[in-house]
Amino acid sequence: MDNKWGFIAMEVIEIPIASNAAHFTQQNEIFKKSFFLEFEWIENQEFWLLYISDDQHSPLQSGIKLQNNWPLYVYKEGDERIILSLLTAMGNKRLTRLNLKDCTLVAHVPAL
Repeated sequence: MDNKWGFIAMEVIEIPIASNAAHFTQQNEIFKKSFFLEFEWIENQEFWLLYISDDQHSPLQSGIKLQNNWPLYVYKEGDERIILSLLTAMGNKRLTRLNLKDCTLVAHVPAL
Protein backbone atom coordinates (compact mmCIF):
# COMPACT_ATOMS: atom_id res chain seq x y z
CA MET A 1 0.00 0.00 0.00
CA ASP A 2 1.37 3.41 -0.93
CA ASN A 3 0.83 6.37 1.40
CA LYS A 4 1.69 10.06 1.68
CA TRP A 5 5.04 9.22 3.29
CA GLY A 6 6.16 7.09 0.34
CA PHE A 7 6.53 3.83 2.28
CA ILE A 8 5.64 0.53 0.74
CA ALA A 9 3.97 -0.79 3.84
CA MET A 10 1.02 -2.80 5.01
CA GLU A 11 0.05 -0.18 7.60
CA VAL A 12 1.27 3.31 8.51
CA ILE A 13 0.32 5.43 11.53
CA GLU A 14 1.33 8.94 12.53
CA ILE A 15 2.28 9.53 16.16
CA PRO A 16 1.83 13.12 17.35
CA ILE A 17 4.68 14.57 19.39
CA ALA A 18 3.11 15.72 22.65
CA SER A 19 5.36 18.60 23.72
CA ASN A 20 8.25 20.94 23.04
CA ALA A 21 9.43 20.66 26.65
CA ALA A 22 13.14 19.90 27.06
CA HIS A 23 12.30 16.55 28.66
CA PHE A 24 9.01 14.69 28.42
CA THR A 25 7.55 11.20 28.13
CA GLN A 26 4.49 10.13 26.21
CA GLN A 27 2.74 6.78 26.05
CA ASN A 28 1.53 5.61 22.66
CA GLU A 29 -0.39 2.63 21.37
CA ILE A 30 1.40 1.54 18.19
CA PHE A 31 -0.15 -1.36 16.29
CA LYS A 32 -1.84 -2.70 19.45
CA LYS A 33 1.36 -2.49 21.51
CA SER A 34 1.98 0.11 24.20
CA PHE A 35 5.27 2.03 24.24
CA PHE A 36 6.72 4.82 26.36
CA LEU A 37 8.64 7.37 24.29
CA GLU A 38 10.91 9.63 26.32
CA PHE A 39 12.39 12.68 24.62
CA GLU A 40 15.36 14.58 26.05
CA TRP A 41 16.95 17.77 24.70
CA ILE A 42 20.73 17.81 25.27
CA GLU A 43 21.37 21.53 25.61
CA ASN A 44 25.18 21.65 25.46
CA GLN A 45 25.27 19.57 22.24
CA GLU A 46 21.93 20.86 20.86
CA PHE A 47 20.25 17.61 19.86
CA TRP A 48 17.32 15.39 20.88
CA LEU A 49 17.60 11.86 22.27
CA LEU A 50 14.83 9.28 22.30
CA TYR A 51 14.45 6.43 24.80
CA ILE A 52 11.91 3.69 24.07
CA SER A 53 10.39 1.41 26.72
CA ASP A 54 7.68 -1.22 26.66
CA ASP A 55 4.42 -1.06 28.63
CA GLN A 56 6.24 -2.35 31.74
CA HIS A 57 8.84 0.48 31.46
CA SER A 58 11.52 -2.03 30.46
CA PRO A 59 14.01 -0.30 28.15
CA LEU A 60 13.96 -1.41 24.52
CA GLN A 61 16.40 1.20 23.17
CA SER A 62 18.19 4.11 24.82
CA GLY A 63 19.84 7.26 23.57
CA ILE A 64 18.70 7.33 19.94
CA LYS A 65 19.83 10.63 18.42
CA LEU A 66 16.91 12.08 16.48
CA GLN A 67 17.54 12.91 12.84
CA ASN A 68 14.89 14.18 10.43
CA ASN A 69 13.74 11.94 7.62
CA TRP A 70 15.60 8.90 8.88
CA PRO A 71 14.57 5.56 10.47
CA LEU A 72 15.12 5.55 14.24
CA TYR A 73 14.22 2.11 15.52
CA VAL A 74 12.99 -1.31 14.41
CA TYR A 75 10.85 -3.22 16.91
CA LYS A 76 10.98 -6.99 16.38
CA GLU A 77 8.80 -9.63 17.97
CA GLY A 78 8.72 -13.01 16.23
CA ASP A 79 8.07 -12.30 12.56
CA GLU A 80 6.57 -8.88 13.32
CA ARG A 81 8.49 -5.71 12.48
CA ILE A 82 7.54 -2.11 13.28
CA ILE A 83 9.78 0.65 11.93
CA LEU A 84 9.74 4.03 13.69
CA SER A 85 10.94 7.08 11.73
CA LEU A 86 11.00 10.83 12.32
CA LEU A 87 9.74 12.71 9.29
CA THR A 88 9.52 16.40 8.60
CA ALA A 89 8.78 18.87 5.84
CA MET A 90 11.68 21.02 7.11
CA GLY A 91 14.13 19.44 4.65
CA ASN A 92 17.65 19.45 6.07
CA LYS A 93 16.85 22.13 8.64
CA ARG A 94 18.43 21.25 11.99
CA LEU A 95 16.20 20.02 14.80
CA THR A 96 16.07 22.51 17.65
CA ARG A 97 14.61 22.62 21.12
CA LEU A 98 11.50 24.37 19.77
CA ASN A 99 10.79 22.71 16.41
CA LEU A 100 10.40 19.05 17.41
CA LYS A 101 6.61 19.40 17.26
CA ASP A 102 6.97 20.36 13.58
CA CYS A 103 8.04 16.76 12.96
CA THR A 104 5.97 13.60 12.83
CA LEU A 105 6.86 10.20 14.20
CA VAL A 106 5.69 7.57 11.76
CA ALA A 107 5.39 3.86 12.52
CA HIS A 108 4.96 1.39 9.73
CA VAL A 109 4.82 -2.33 9.21
CA PRO A 110 6.87 -3.10 6.11
CA ALA A 111 5.22 -5.03 3.30
CA LEU A 112 6.45 -8.60 3.03
